Amino acid sequence: MKILSLLKIPMIMSALILSSLWSVADATDAVGVQGLATASSAGTRGPRGPIGPRGPKGAKGEPGVQGPIGMTGATGAKGDTGAMGATGAMGPAGSSGSGSSFAYSMTCGASGKVACKVGEVGPGGGWIFFVDYNDEYPGFNYLEAAPTDIAVTQWCNITNTSIPQVAAWSARALGAGKANTTAMLGACSTGAAKQADLYLTANKSDWYLPSINELTLMYKNLADHGVGGITKSDSTSFWSSSESDDLGAWTYDFYYGDAGYAPKNAYAPVRAVRAF
Repeated sequence: MKILSLLKIPMIMSALILSSLWSVADATDAVGVQGLATASSAGTRGPRGPIGPRGPKGAKGEPGVQGPIGMTGATGAKGDTGAMGATGAMGPAGSSGSGSSFAYSMTCGASGKVACKVGEVGPGGGWIFFVDYNDEYPGFNYLEAAPTDIAVTQWCNITNTSIPQVAAWSARALGAGKANTTAMLGACSTGAAKQADLYLTANKSDWYLPSINELTLMYKNLADHGVGGITKSDSTSFWSSSESDDLGAWTYDFYYGDAGYAPKNAYAPVRAVRAF
């Protein structure tokens, strides 16, 4: 009995173990045990798919706040001058002038009874080269050039000192020659002014050394037109009574027709002038 009981114990244990195994198997039949992930279980990434179509345009947003006004830019370049406008209407006529008091002197010509005009023989036997039609110059209406040249001479025996009265700009003007000659006679004992002052014609003795502007007009109104016996010469530059500086004076070249400069100790001819 005792041996049979011992034999039954192992059988009972085996039955219990089998019973447990069956219970476990039943349980695993319902939910399998999760396997472990391995490195080789994930597949490689596929290529990128194409870009999808553009979505519809969104609604317009509200206008933003206006920004601050910017700085003024630099001034642009000046444009081209516009076309000239139409001529305006003529203005009203001016008031009448007082009129000139000029009247021709009837003391010229060979007979001494002809109106004194440029190119006419003057009362002193020379040639009229200026007429003051507008009464611009007080003291005279006509300028007359001497009929001949005077001996060639120096401008003044004082050759290195200025004579202030004949050095000013006004000493070059038309009508200044007579006052210039008076000033030169006070300083020079010999020379061009002295020769002009001593010059005489049959009728007149009031001759003087002309200013540079008087010489210029003599050339333009007489010599340049072959009138008055004053011809163009390639070696003729006449002295004027207008000083250029301490050492020289103005001359006028009757060949080229322009003013020049010469030292006071140079020699040049004199063509005297008279005013009336």
